[in-house]
Amino acid sequence: MIDGRHRGAHGFAIDETAPTEYACGVHTSTAIEPSGVTSRSEILKAIADPTRIEILDMVSEGACCNCELQAHLDLAPNLLSYHLRVLREAGLIVGARRGRWIDYDLAPHAAATVAASLPSGLQT
Repeated sequence: MIDGRHRGAHGFAIDETAPTEYACGVHTSTAIEPSGVTSRSEILKAIADPTRIEILDMVSEGACCNCELQAHLDLAPNLLSYHLRVLREAGLIVGARRGRWIDYDLAPHAAATVAASLPSGLQT
């Protein structure tokens, strides 16, 4: 245990100093944070969808306006927004507002982020 933190049985960092309340109303004195495995799997989930792969292909060639993505992918605006949010939260794309439009581009370290998410035996 270092600074009140240690690893639980499933690899989660446990902070015994911070009380936690869960949605079901249960109070605990132990906060559980996701381990690196959880965040790695979230990155891989983000690229596991064919639409998101196509978005990544488009922005890897240069910045694309959300209107260009909309026209090319033929998705409902709310569905495109959902896919873009998943990719942004995974740290794979970045957006820059231009008036009412947003230009999307690959995040500077997107390739390294995906590579780091792979199991160590698959990394080059």
